[in-house]
Order: sequence, then structure tokens, then C-alpha cells
Amino acid sequence: VLEDESRLPCAILYREIRQRCYGVLFNCFVPPYSVGNPGKTRSGDSIIIEEWCAYQGNFMDKPEYVKPLPLKNLSGARNVVPKIEDLWFKLSSREKLRVFWHILQIPMKFDLLADLPNDHIVLACTLSSLIGGLESSPLIQPLEVAVFVAQALWNKKIKELLNLPIPWLDADAVNLCTLFLCGVSTMFLVSSTCGSPIPIIHIMPWRYFDGKLFHHLLNKARIKPSVNELCKNQRTTVKKFYKLLRVVTSNSSYDVDQYPWGNVLKDFER
Repeated sequence: VLEDESRLPCAILYREIRQRCYGVLFNCFVPPYSVGNPGKTRSGDSIIIEEWCAYQGNFMDKPEYVKPLPLKNLSGARNVVPKIEDLWFKLSSREKLRVFWHILQIPMKFDLLADLPNDHIVLACTLSSLIGGLESSPLIQPLEVAVFVAQALWNKKIKELLNLPIPWLDADAVNLCTLFLCGVSTMFLVSSTCGSPIPIIHIMPWRYFDGKLFHHLLNKARIKPSVNELCKNQRTTVKKFYKLLRVVTSNSSYDVDQYPWGNVLKDFER
């Protein structure tokens, strides 16, 4: 029930991101190596990674073998992948964050990512990836994106969350939470690969996600899709919602300036 059979398993959906991490970690494409001539082991063998991923249909009686992948459209002073030693110990936090962004290959522009509060970087990158960063059509619907954004902006007081009515558990909502949290764990891997440009405390999902609240808001939004309802009718939260949604959907098929969000949320304002 955790994963939706209509989608590829999360382990496969996020695999190419992991493969780009391997390329950076093992210096596979650092000069004199290249995409056409990737780095090899000391014994001269090609670098192959064994992955053990649990998902339906994989009986895990043997590992899956994957190759490192290069970064695309890399920009910078030398237009090359940095050595892992330089990435960890010599580059600035912003330079590390740029490599993080290149590994993800998400639609969101780097400058928008860099300007986000630390608590919203992983949320925004995961959603951007699910909308248009996995080389497929969007994996989540616009209303679901809006709910993920809105619940991140709630001032989550423990007592208030405890008093929320227990939501009707919907298999689709559980699938969405699984898809999102697998993305979060992937972001953790990417940030660690890049020398932690995002402080670990800000990667922790409780900073921007609560499963019960997500279920509660998604159930409400499916009945009454409203920005104000999602944001507790708080003007400040509504303002933050529009700002964060614009970043999350930027340069994607759900871009706020292009997509008819008024058909999704009845009181949506541009």
C-alpha cells in the first residue's frame, strides 16, 4: 500500500539522481576523465555500483548493478566536475549548492533555489523533481503540490496537530507521502555527496512535513479547494504560500504564470 503500482517504484524513480551522485563521489568524470572516458578503479575496471533496493517485484536475491552518470549542462569557471576532495573541503557553500542543483537536474532555476530559507530547500527541490525533474510527465497533481506547500507553512504546534481530527486514510495519500519522503531521503544523499551545503537539521522532514496534517488538508482540499482554507485564512500564510508555490513550480508545466491554477483552487490569485 505504500507505493502506487501505477508508478515506477520510488527506488527506480530516483535512481538516476543516485547515479549522478556516484559519478561525483568516485571522480568518474573529472579531467582527464570524461563522459566518453569515465574513471576506472585502480585495477582498471569500470566503476559499477551494487544497489539493494526493496520494491515490489524485486526479490533481492542479487544486487542490481548501475553505472555512474555524468552531470549535464554544468556551468562554472572551468565548466568541469570538481574533484570530490575539492567539493568537500575547498568550495564555498554556494558552490556546493550549485553542484547539488546540477545533480538533481530539476526545472527550478538555481538562483531561486539559493534564495530559499533552509527549511524549504528540500521540500521545494523534491516537489520540483516530482513535477518535472525525473524526465517524465508530472508524478503529482497541482492540488497535491498546493497541499504539500501549504502544510509546510503551517505553524505546527504539537497540541494543534494532536487535536486535528484523524483523517480518513486514503491509499493515494499514503502513496504520495511515500513518494515525497523517498525524495527527501534522496535529497539527503545528494547534500551529503556535495559536502552538506544544506545543514542536516534543515533536511529533517519534521521541519517542513507532517503526514497527518497532509492527509487532513488533502481531504479538505478535495472537497473545498481553496487557498485560504489551506492557509487557515491567515493573510501572512497566504502570502508565503503564493511565494513558495511560485518557486516550486517555476520553469515547469505547473508554472504559476502559465498554468490555469484558478481551475485548481477557486480563490487563486495571480
